[in-house]
Amino acid sequence: MENNNALTPRHTSLIEISELNPLELFKEGGSVEMLEKIKLLAFEDLPNADTAKGRKAIISRAARVSTSKTMLNDLRISQVEDQKKALKLIDIEGKYIQDCMASLKAEIREPVTKWENGQKAVKAEAKLEKEKSEAWDLAHDHNQLVDRGRELDRKEAESKKLSNDERIRKEGEERERKKGEQEKVDLYKKQAADKLALENAKQEKIDAGKQAKIDQENAVKETKRKADEDAADKDRKRLAAEALAKREAETKAADKEHRGKYNRELLQSILESDYNDKNPEIEAKNIIKKIFNNKWKHVSVNY
Repeated sequence: MENNNALTPRHTSLIEISELNPLELFKEGGSVEMLEKIKLLAFEDLPNADTAKGRKAIISRAARVSTSKTMLNDLRISQVEDQKKALKLIDIEGKYIQDCMASLKAEIREPVTKWENGQKAVKAEAKLEKEKSEAWDLAHDHNQLVDRGRELDRKEAESKKLSNDERIRKEGEERERKKGEQEKVDLYKKQAADKLALENAKQEKIDAGKQAKIDQENAVKETKRKADEDAADKDRKRLAAEALAKREAETKAADKEHRGKYNRELLQSILESDYNDKNPEIEAKNIIKKIFNNKWKHVSVNY
């Protein structure tokens, strides 16, 4: 027999979402068993289309299949969104790890880097001193020596300026690196909080759905209980009416039997009396006398 849910205006899914494991369902071959189950439920006790009731039941069953399709598609979209968010979190965390490893590498290598920079400064200073010496050796006159000295002083000043600029640049890069790391940490925390909020919202939605189902089931039970009470009350009233009618019929029959018995006894008493057909007045007086003397059963005179 067709399930009553198939005839209700609100079409429900053929399966419960709580029965599904999305991770198992949306992998290769994971939907075969579920689709077979839906197909069996869809065709289970399906009536023919020869009657209006049968056609209505078939349309309702098709609507439940459509509802199941929509529910599964929503579940698929939700899983895709979750996977995208998970991949994004993996990418963010991976980049954060790379930055941290690069920073750790720079931190570990810092003594060598400082030593190398110091060696570069020593070599630059030695080169400058060499150029100064050569300038003195190569200068042929006072003006050339002065010009050469000024050029070397300028180069020395530029070298110092470059060293200072390099230090400022590195300090700026370090600040930017730390700022970037902090931003990534903040973003990671925000993503984690958003994911937790989404999971809580999904759980609340699932809990609300379960509660709604419980409320619906309770409403169906209450409706059935009231219907059963109404039916029982109608049966009680019907039985009471039938019992009353039976008693009235029995009373009427008993009364009829009682009157018949009295009438028969009265008729027999009258038939047993002596009649005077020649003198009606005398006969009438005799009748009254017999009544007063209780000769006729069940007959009396009330004054």
